[in-house]
Amino acid sequence: TYKMLDDSKSKTKEPETKINQQKGIKSSAPKLTKVIDKVYFKKVQIDIFNDFAGFIFILIGSILLVKCARQFKLAILTSIAGLIVHGIMFAIPFIINGIDLVNASFFIGMIYLAINIVTIYLVSAALLRMIPGPWCRDERKWCKILWFASFASQCLATFTFWLGSDFGMLKTLSWVIFGFTIFIQLAFWYIYMRAKDYIKRTYEKYYVKTNN
Repeated sequence: TYKMLDDSKSKTKEPETKINQQKGIKSSAPKLTKVIDKVYFKKVQIDIFNDFAGFIFILIGSILLVKCARQFKLAILTSIAGLIVHGIMFAIPFIINGIDLVNASFFIGMIYLAINIVTIYLVSAALLRMIPGPWCRDERKWCKILWFASFASQCLATFTFWLGSDFGMLKTLSWVIFGFTIFIQLAFWYIYMRAKDYIKRTYEKYYVKTNN
């Protein structure tokens, strides 16, 4: 639900109001701002593209492949940070309300978006390190291009989703961009898996020989 908040400073304008009343001048109407008052949850929907599940899978995969590249170690830290911030985002409506909730949501949302981008970059860079050499040059080139396109579309989808709450057309555009982002990520994995033989060779280099 929403409420209208008086954004004018009543203490500083009180003397001016008395003077205007004595002179017979009508005071201007107070400036009202629409803010979130309370948050209610009605129908619970399951999001199959939930970031929480994504961070868990990235965390598990980074732990299993931590020996293959140094970036996997950093991805473990950013995944844990993403899980913590994700929990804060769901808990904050039960802690604060009003204009404080709006400001805090925007600030935490920007941090959450940055963690998403950094985590995806670290995992992508670590995976590309598992296909070294000139024989995988084309795969690395296209994976880098697709990563940048995914980064740009993810940022664009996030901001259009935020603005889509007030503009219906932008909300429709957000879903189109979101679908394009999924397509880019699937294309990334398709091209990356073309070098699965070299991925297997790198994995055996760090794990099979070490265990033996």
